[in-house]
Amino acid sequence: TCHMVSGHPQCVQTKTSIRRPSCRDVQCSKDTTCQMTDGWPQCVQTKGTPMSCRDLYCPKATMCHMVDDQPRCVHHPPSCQDIQCPEATTCQVTNGHPRCV
Repeated sequence: TCHMVSGHPQCVQTKTSIRRPSCRDVQCSKDTTCQMTDGWPQCVQTKGTPMSCRDLYCPKATMCHMVDDQPRCVHHPPSCQDIQCPEATTCQVTNGHPRCV
């Protein structure tokens, strides 16, 4: 930084105060949160499970449903789009299952 000394600018190195890092200095990955441990910031696993379907990635052929207040990946229910009926028959869903009739 520069200061005026006897009418002339004089630049001097600023003194830096050494401070310990805090959680403000750390960016933790998803599913972790910063917690101070022994005076140092640490990324720790978030306790609990995801609380909504927005927090859960479901693989292909599944979708998220809330079950007992928890998000779960469940298989798509079978539908007429999943089967190909022979000629001269049509698909109908009976008792939750697609059938060619």
